[in-house]
Amino acid sequence: MNPILTVGPFSLAVFSSLILLAAGIGLALLAAAARRRGERSLAWVDAGLGALIAGVVGARLVHVALHWDYFAARLPEITDLQAGGLDWHGAALGGLIGAALVARWRGVTWGPLSDVLALAWPVGVILGALACGAAACGYGAEVWTLADFPAWAVSERPDVYGFVAPRYNTQDFAAALGLGLLALMMLLAWRGGPSGYRLWLALGLSAAGLFVIGFYRGDRAVSLLPNLSPDQALDGLLIALCAGGTAATGWAARRKRLQSETPQP
Repeated sequence: MNPILTVGPFSLAVFSSLILLAAGIGLALLAAAARRRGERSLAWVDAGLGALIAGVVGARLVHVALHWDYFAARLPEITDLQAGGLDWHGAALGGLIGAALVARWRGVTWGPLSDVLALAWPVGVILGALACGAAACGYGAEVWTLADFPAWAVSERPDVYGFVAPRYNTQDFAAALGLGLLALMMLLAWRGGPSGYRLWLALGLSAAGLFVIGFYRGDRAVSLLPNLSPDQALDGLLIALCAGGTAATGWAARRKRLQSETPQP
């Protein structure tokens, strides 16, 4: 399933439309933040574009790796993004690498840039969840009857093959997670702290929330780890990465503070 949105002579899949909207909002946030700080908006937008390009590449590579049994016999489809197939873990990792490399090249300070990316990330989570709701990706596991659950938790929904059944509202769960993250990041931006840590916090909480949601998904396949899907294994790795990134950020800040406090000869 991949419904098409048509506006006049233009047609685009709803999934792609929502992903592009998330990208546009993220770039707009970067440009506005740069202007507010009196810095070069174009340099900040370039870092955002680096994150987007590397994020798409990373998302596709991880998706292909997770479904290699399918793509091994269909190699031309690897580069066919029109057919869908993006993994959010690859998007996060690729986006981090792309943003960091372009920020270094364009002379953009990473701390303030990452704080704005932390605000843009939940927008991507929300719109990505809505996109999955439209395309039936990340669909919920079937339940026996809707009567056994509260209305917000289950509904009649299709899987990726179009088969409609009572299922957990996993896409709604992910959207709610994104809304909570957005509220938290807005609060931290308003209160002004802690700078440099927010992106790690946003990514780590996303991974933790989606790890839990993963138990209610209908497309999960058990991996080598007991009762965990490959997606959940990647969630765990990303949580560990975010913990390491937080520690590294704290160590770098402490080292910089000590250097500034050391008397110069």
